[in-house]
Amino acid sequence: MDNQTLLQELARNQNDSDKKEQTILENISNLIKIKDYNSIFKIISSLSSIWSDISTARISKIAKKSVDSLPKERDDNILYLLTELIDWSGKEGKKMLRLDLEVRKINFLLIFRKFRECLESICVILKDLKRFDDKENQIRLYVYESRAYYELNDISKAKSAMTSARALAVSSYCPTDLQANIDLLSGMFVCDDKLHSVAYSYFLESLDGFTICKNRMGAALSVRYLILSKIMSKKYDEIPVILKNKPIIPYLNDPVLIFFLEIRDACKKRDLKEYQNILQNNPSLLSEDTFVKKHLKELYSILLENNILKIIEPYSNIRINLISEKLNFSLEEIEEKLRKMILDGVIYGIIDNAKHLLIIYEKKTDDKDELMGEILKDLKEIANS
Repeated sequence: MDNQTLLQELARNQNDSDKKEQTILENISNLIKIKDYNSIFKIISSLSSIWSDISTARISKIAKKSVDSLPKERDDNILYLLTELIDWSGKEGKKMLRLDLEVRKINFLLIFRKFRECLESICVILKDLKRFDDKENQIRLYVYESRAYYELNDISKAKSAMTSARALAVSSYCPTDLQANIDLLSGMFVCDDKLHSVAYSYFLESLDGFTICKNRMGAALSVRYLILSKIMSKKYDEIPVILKNKPIIPYLNDPVLIFFLEIRDACKKRDLKEYQNILQNNPSLLSEDTFVKKHLKELYSILLENNILKIIEPYSNIRINLISEKLNFSLEEIEEKLRKMILDGVIYGIIDNAKHLLIIYEKKTDDKDELMGEILKDLKEIANS
């Protein structure tokens, strides 16, 4: 539908502003489907001429709804459209609309994984938002800032931005979808700190929030993360019960959730080979989720530990090359892992480097002095041999 046809359609509804708005939004929706972003800009920027008595508030509403309908996929034409709309709103003196569009563009920069550019934009726009006392968008920017720093592995700055978001959310109005994002990120942070039960609670809260807002993408992410938190805490038997919860049922066919359930089965069986095969067979599911990749790497490390413990369980001493052969790892990798397990207190024992032997002691929590005496005795024997 060109502008002339749109004008005729609007003329038929000249006394019904809501129908006019609906006609424009439907037209823009059709243009989004064919990715004609240039025509979308022309319609929005010419609203005042095709609809003579349109209010500034309605122009802003149509522009924001149109941008919110854009696909969340990497397409530089989307960023170009947003840049054009921002420039147009600035020239038209629509300052609040310009800031709203700037915030939405930052969200797209985050989706497109342009984290440095995202942070640079936040630094500039945050000052303007504070000047206009736009607390809701300030909270959004703190959330985006936190996520960007998390993706760049600057966890201290990510947590600092999240603290600012939560503080402002408590003292001012915070929409449900925004609170859901705060809960999701908070769950990620505490899960990284190995507080898996607390993380599960946060992910459950975020799922409720996204469900209320009908944000399927956010809800699917919450479901994935809460199942991952249960896997991390080794509460495998609780997962079937969780999957019966009403808010989770719509996502049971989610490919990533199915992948996590396969991971759960491998972890439950302590099957390192199956775990490796699952990862190798699903590379596309892991490509861009930093949080998931981090915890799958941690799970791999835990699973390797469990396999080592399963092998050494019947022995008081065992040759290290036997462990490496059974697990199909190099001798150096196994030795390094064993040293870490000894330092972490997972294994009570020492490594005899001369004989490539792991000497294991029975864990005696009640008599640490006796255990230390045994270790020192064996160390002396190794030194004298």
